[in-house]
Amino acid sequence: MVPDIFERRAFLQSIFAVSALPGASHRFLSHSDGDTGSLQSDRTTQADRAFVVGPGASRPGKGIAIRGTMISVKVSGDDNGGGFVLFEVPASPLSGPPLHVHHIEDEWFHVLEGQLKVQIGSRLFTLEQGASAYLPRRVPHAWQTVGQQPARFLSLAQPAGRLEAYMVALSTLVRQGAPDAASMKALFEKYEMEMIGPPLQDDGRA
Repeated sequence: MVPDIFERRAFLQSIFAVSALPGASHRFLSHSDGDTGSLQSDRTTQADRAFVVGPGASRPGKGIAIRGTMISVKVSGDDNGGGFVLFEVPASPLSGPPLHVHHIEDEWFHVLEGQLKVQIGSRLFTLEQGASAYLPRRVPHAWQTVGQQPARFLSLAQPAGRLEAYMVALSTLVRQGAPDAASMKALFEKYEMEMIGPPLQDDGRA
């Protein structure tokens, strides 16, 4: 035990001796001047990219109108190098997409108001206000509002993939009239998705 004690004492004495040198504490506790400047520059750049979106608003020029409903784009894929996109979706009664899969994006839904019936694979769930669902890519899924009540929910896709561009294209398509099944199938495929079944059927129950 004695040699071990002396070895520890010698080690501690060497640490104290180095820390007593002029400027040593600065070198141990701080980045070099160059690193500090780089870190400050990075923080400034990141702060410049930050933004706030008000209630019911979208990123400038990013809102998507579909059949009289304005989908708010809270975070666009353009804001983060395609990392993710976040929509706020007001859904009218008995609305929802056909059963489909995404080949690029994982999705997450969070219900803000109303109820959503969600199919994930072969399972069916009802999401109450405050509930959420995670939908991995390549898993068949669909959603529909429940009954005669509207709903409002957040929809996040990661990565942003091509979903935002699909929504813009869908807005253009429906302005030209009610799209048929062939047009919708082609649109899904263009944006790396696949229609594999009809929309959910409403039975009037949650």
